[in-house]
Amino acid sequence: MTTETDLAEAVTEALFARDHAAQSLGIAIEAAGPGHARLSMRVRDDMLNSFGVCHAGFITALADSAAGYAANSHNLNATTGSSQIEFLAPVEPGDRLVATAWESLVSGRRALHDVRVTNQRDEVVASSRHRSVLMGGQVLGEMKAGD
Repeated sequence: MTTETDLAEAVTEALFARDHAAQSLGIAIEAAGPGHARLSMRVRDDMLNSFGVCHAGFITALADSAAGYAANSHNLNATTGSSQIEFLAPVEPGDRLVATAWESLVSGRRALHDVRVTNQRDEVVASSRHRSVLMGGQVLGEMKAGD
C-alpha cells in the first residue's frame, strides 16, 4: 500500500532525476511530503553578483524549485503560473540555503505555495509565494496513494 508520503517521495525522486537545472545548481532534496518540500543549496562563487553576494536569480530558482516539488507532490502535473519573492538579507559566498515550501491553498486547478528560504544560521533571507496551475496528467502515470 502506498501512502500519500510515499507517493510524494516517489514523485519528487522522479522529477529530480530529470531536473537538470536543479542538479546543475547543486540543489539537494532534503524532504518531501504531500503539499510540502524542503530543498537545500550551497552558494558557490559562480553564483555571486558584482557586489560579492548571491545573485537573486539563484535564490529565486531554489525557492521556485521547492514550490514546484510541493505543487507536484500529489502526482498531478503542475507548473508555476506566477511568483513573488522578497529578499530580506544578503546571501554570502558559502552560505547553505534551505527552501521550505508548503501548500497554503488549493482551489480547483490552482494552488498557492509559500516558501521560506533560510541560511545555515536559520535566518530568513527570502520569502516567496508561488501560484501553480494543474496542467493535466500525472507525474507517475496512474499511481496514486492507496495503490
